Amino acid sequence: MHRTQRPSHSAKTIENARSVRQLTARDPRILRALELFQKSTSAHVSDIAADLNLSSSRFRHLFKQELGLSPKRYLKLTRLNRAKKLLENSFLRVKEITTVLGVNDVSHFVRDYKAFYRQTPSQTRVLYRRVPRRIPVDSRYGQ
Repeated sequence: MHRTQRPSHSAKTIENARSVRQLTARDPRILRALELFQKSTSAHVSDIAADLNLSSSRFRHLFKQELGLSPKRYLKLTRLNRAKKLLENSFLRVKEITTVLGVNDVSHFVRDYKAFYRQTPSQTRVLYRRVPRRIPVDSRYGQ
């Protein structure tokens, strides 16, 4: 007997999305899980499942069914997205950013970041700092 597969996001779509915000869910439990993941990138999948009164395995199944990727992969994408924003908008060092994100292994994080964005966190920071920022005319010199 063959299992029927439900339509889900294709792997290519997810890889090309580059943003976890483009993923949508209909199940209210999964919507709540997405909110919890956005609030705390240091949360663990088992903690989120417990908050939703689901077993870890049932939660993983529902999550993958709704979004087409595992909660662990989603969490990784969320952390990478938040890291990129912190690199662009803060002066925190990479090690400090990994601490904020709840990542224990800096070298593993850098490897994942480079694989996803095709540049190291340090390269992201350098590239972003080179982009001149426009200052509105009204705010120059207190005018």
